[in-house]
Parts: sequence; structure tokens; C-alpha cells
Amino acid sequence: MNAKTFLSASFAALAFAVAAPAMASTMGDADPGYPAAATSTTTRAAVKADLATSQQARTATAAQAGGFRVQGEAFYFPEPVGEAKTRAQVRAETLEAIRVGAISRSERYVFPTTEQLDSIRLAGQRALDPNVAASRGPAVN
Repeated sequence: MNAKTFLSASFAALAFAVAAPAMASTMGDADPGYPAAATSTTTRAAVKADLATSQQARTATAAQAGGFRVQGEAFYFPEPVGEAKTRAQVRAETLEAIRVGAISRSERYVFPTTEQLDSIRLAGQRALDPNVAASRGPAVN
């Protein structure tokens, strides 16, 4: 077993020693099958100016096309975020959802009914109404 390992290693070393000079003589030479490396004639400032002009043109085109935006080279449509809610409204809706059982305390799925969703929505609206907020007394944290 040792002799086989020694002979294999010796053969590999011999093959490398024979092939190394042949490889070294072709390194750095241009391969006839490939074109030579290209050199740029455009300055860095001209490339940056061209990029800025094309980005401005794409942004203007995107604005005319109906709401999508340009970020780098990619176009994207901004996601609609819905209506903005106040902190008091979110708190009131969350407390109402807990009260009516629309939020689970475990890993089971809860599908709120239409009545529960209406109750949650109305709780948020009540939080926005200053008359209702004043009649409830001070807020408890």
C-alpha cells in the first residue's frame, strides 16, 4: 500500500515538472481565439454625466407612465400603505379586537366575523372623536 502511494505521488510530481515549463511559455501570450482587451476612450466624468442624464430621462418617463419609480436601474411600483392611523386609534382597535376575541392567544387561527370587524373599526373611529374621548376620562397606560 505504501509503494502505491509513493508511486502515485512520484508520477504526479513528474507530470507537473514536465508540464510546468510548457504552461509558463504560453502564459501572458494573447490567445489567437480571443479578441484583445478593449480600452476605453471615454472619461470618467463623461460616463457619470451620461448616467445622470439617462436616469433623469427614465424618472421623467416613469412619472408620466403612472406612478412607478426608478431606483438605480430598476423600476418598481410603490405599495399602497392604506390610510394612516393615529396611535390612539391603533390602541383602541387592538384593545377592542382582544375584547371581542378576534386576536388569538395561542397558535390557533382566528377568523373574525363581520360583526367583530365592524366593532373594531368603530372603536378606532370612537378614538378619533374628541367628544367620546373626553367622556371616557383620562387614558390609562
